[in-house]
Amino acid sequence: MSCPGFAMTSIPILVYHDIDPGFRLGSLNPTLRQFEAQMRYLKEEGFQTVDLDSVVQNNCGKRCVCVTFDDAYEGVVRYALPVLTRYGFRATVFVVTGYVGVKCEWDLNLRWLGAIHMDWEGVRELDGAGMTIGSHTVRHPNLTTVGRARADRELRESKQDLEDALGRSVDRLSYPFGQYNDEVKQAADVAGYRLACTIRPRRGSRPDDPLALKRICIRSIDSLWDFRTKVQNGGPSRYQDWKEGFLAACNRSSLFARRVYDRRESAV
Repeated sequence: MSCPGFAMTSIPILVYHDIDPGFRLGSLNPTLRQFEAQMRYLKEEGFQTVDLDSVVQNNCGKRCVCVTFDDAYEGVVRYALPVLTRYGFRATVFVVTGYVGVKCEWDLNLRWLGAIHMDWEGVRELDGAGMTIGSHTVRHPNLTTVGRARADRELRESKQDLEDALGRSVDRLSYPFGQYNDEVKQAADVAGYRLACTIRPRRGSRPDDPLALKRICIRSIDSLWDFRTKVQNGGPSRYQDWKEGFLAACNRSSLFARRVYDRRESAV
C-alpha cells in the first residue's frame, strides 16, 4: 500500500508520552506546567496543529506542527486534553490495546511507580473530542525481534481492537520503542496502515517514507527555549540531537526490560 502525493516535509512531528501534574521520579515526561507553556507558545506564535495526512502531503504553511502521544497514558486524557481543547489544538494518540486501563509493565523507569494507561472510555473521549487515534500494537513489543508471525498479529489485532471500539477505520501506527526494519514496515503495509511513526529513522532511510515518519521527542529536561528551537528548526539543534542520541541509547534499558517481561510472560 502506498501513500500517493507524499512529499518531503519540514513540518515538525512532536512526540510526547505522559503528561504529569508534577515531577515524577524516573520520568522524562513533561509536567503539566511545561506542556501548558509549550501549547501557549504555539498559540501565541500563530501555529496551528495538523494531522499526519497534512504532514505527508506538506500542504500547510510554515506555522504548522503535528502533535502525537505514544502509549495513551491516563494523563493524556486527564491533563493534556483540556489544554489542547483550550487552545483549539488537535493531536494523534497511539494506543497499546492490550494495556488499556492497566499499569505500564515494560518501562524500566521505576515500574512500581508506573503510569496507568487510559481505559476505553478515555480512548473514546479523545476520539469524540476530535483527536486522531492510532495503533501502538497490542502488547508493545519490539517488532524487530518477535518474528513476523507475532508482528503480524500485533499489528492486525490492535488495528481491529481500535476499529471495533471506535466504529471507524484506523490506519496510523507508531512503532514501539521507535524500532522497525524493512520486514516490519512490510507487515505494517500489509496490515493496512498508511502512515507509521518512528523516532530516529534508521541510517539510509528515505526522508519521505510514509511508513517511517521521523518525530521529535519532547522531554521534561527541555526548556521552553529547547522546545522553541525544535519547533522552529524542524528538529533539534546539534547539542539537542546529541542529547537525544544519548537518551535513545538509554532507551535500550527499556528494550531489555521488555524482552525480560516477554520471556516471563511466554513461560506462564
